[in-house]
Amino acid sequence: MSEQLVIPQIQRRVGAGSVHKSVLLSAELCGVTAPASAPVPAQQEEKETAKKKRCVLCGKKKDRKSKQTCNECKRPVCNEQSQAKRICMECQ
Repeated sequence: MSEQLVIPQIQRRVGAGSVHKSVLLSAELCGVTAPASAPVPAQQEEKETAKKKRCVLCGKKKDRKSKQTCNECKRPVCNEQSQAKRICMECQ
């Protein structure tokens, strides 16, 4: 009987949108599945995370900031520390 009372609340909470992962796991244990959300395109994710960060190879002293990252290790690198393919000197 108690599950019958709780299930509608769980369904509302899971359907609300941004819900913590632990809530989703608990809902799945009760038999409530989350609605399928539309996948975010990779280009959109890249634009959202493209903030200027300090080049990991130049360090704090030069304070070179760059939006580019190494294609191998995904760490931020400046133009001086990378090649045309955006691979840092450490990953070569």
